[in-house]
Amino acid sequence: MSARALCVLILLVSLTACGGGASSASPRTFTQSFSSMSGNWQMTLTWMNTIGVTKTKTQSGFLVISNGAVSGTVLFTDIPCSQSGSVAGTVNDNQVTLSVAGPGLSVALNGTPSSSLASMSGDYTISASPCGSSEVGTWKASLVQPVTGSFQGLFTSNETGLTFPVTAQVNQGPNTGASNANISGSLAITGSPCFTLANISGLISGTTVVMTLLDSNGNPMGNLDGTASLDGTQLVNGNISITNGNYRIQQQAPHTPCSAGDAGAATLTL
Repeated sequence: MSARALCVLILLVSLTACGGGASSASPRTFTQSFSSMSGNWQMTLTWMNTIGVTKTKTQSGFLVISNGAVSGTVLFTDIPCSQSGSVAGTVNDNQVTLSVAGPGLSVALNGTPSSSLASMSGDYTISASPCGSSEVGTWKASLVQPVTGSFQGLFTSNETGLTFPVTAQVNQGPNTGASNANISGSLAITGSPCFTLANISGLISGTTVVMTLLDSNGNPMGNLDGTASLDGTQLVNGNISITNGNYRIQQQAPHTPCSAGDAGAATLTL
């Protein structure tokens, strides 16, 4: 089974106190504003290297807000020593201030949320450390909605060129402030010589999804890795899709229809 490192770096949010004597709009309370931003975030970091070339990297993770304090855990995978880091910070007014600390690494992030509270952006600084040189740049982050629901899609086999219809019930576990959340569920496929039903056990962090396909006895049969696509239109319409995915089914008994296993491209859409 392929194991994709789940990566992260993320931040959180703030609230605009609206209102005023002449306004008919009700002021948003702290709870209303910031509880909706606790969750799974995907971030892009952008900086310019020493020869003037713009570089980017992505990180992801889960954040929790309680009484103005931000906490969580993130994974760094785009640095010389990949590792997890704890998040600490505060939210007040229209400002979010976060620090991420891991062994030999310190990141300071400052920014503001969008009016929709579904994205945020700002400036960041990485202090010089055993994991790399100091770095200054900008960041943008998007809230990733839970991957939960009844999915439909296709597996296209690289071995045979055939396409198999797939249905899946996927459930994302709660936000515990860890760097990822559990995914569980079941998957059914029509026409595959390798299997008809599988249970799902996996993880999500940011937009990265990694699933293991299990038989009825809990034994691994293969894996399904993909990217959860969450643009504004999809979020508004309540659609979440796993695209750019790949699946692999392990080799089975000799002289059977799936003796060589199978692998190919996968797409699932809610």
